[in-house]
Amino acid sequence: MRLQSFPSGPVLTNAYGVACLQTGLAGIVDPAPGSWDALARWLRGYQAVWIALTHSHWDHIGDLYRAQHALKVPVCVHCLDAYNVRSPGSDGVGTSYTVQATQVDLLLEEGHRLECGHLSFEVLHTPGHTPGSLCLYEAKEKTLLSGDTLFQGGHGRVDLPTANPAAMRTSLKRLAQLPVDTRIFPGHGASTTLGQEIWLQQYRDKKR
Repeated sequence: MRLQSFPSGPVLTNAYGVACLQTGLAGIVDPAPGSWDALARWLRGYQAVWIALTHSHWDHIGDLYRAQHALKVPVCVHCLDAYNVRSPGSDGVGTSYTVQATQVDLLLEEGHRLECGHLSFEVLHTPGHTPGSLCLYEAKEKTLLSGDTLFQGGHGRVDLPTANPAAMRTSLKRLAQLPVDTRIFPGHGASTTLGQEIWLQQYRDKKR
C-alpha cells in the first residue's frame, strides 16, 4: 500500500491518497480546501476508483467538487453526514470558506467496505465529532484513517453543532480495542500508532 497525506487549507486538514501498488487502483480521502492540485499530481500513474469522506465538515470537503468533477468517481459518505455535502453549511459550522455542493453517490454505513485493488477498507461508524463520522480500517495493513475521531494526543472536538460527547466516548472505546500496532492517520496533525496513545489506556480494558 502507498499512503500519502496532503495537509491543506486554513486549518491544515489532512487529505489522503491511498493506492494498491499491485493493481494501481487508488482512493482519495477527505479532499480538503486547496488539496486537489497536489492530489492530482500524486494520482498520476494510478486509477482513482472512489472518494471517501470521514465526515462532512467544510475543512474536509473543500475541494470535493473539484476532485469529483475531475475524476468522475463515486463520492462516498456516511448516510448521517450526506446532507452537509449536498448543502454545505447546513451543519451550522460557520466558515468564510466557500464550499460547492456535491452529489453523493454512495451512502456508507457500519460494515461497508471500500475496495481498492487488494486493499479493503472497512467502514467503522464512529460518531461523536459529527453524527456520521467514520474511520476506514484496513486490517491487513493495520492502518486506520481516523478523520477527526482520533488524533495524536487526543480526539476531535465535541463542542461543535451536531457533536455528541457521549457518542465520542463510545467511539473511542471501540477504537481502543484495535491492535496496538495499528497505524493511525488522522484528519489533522501527525500520524501515530494506537499503542503510542497512552491516554487511550483508560478505554482498552473496557468492553464496547
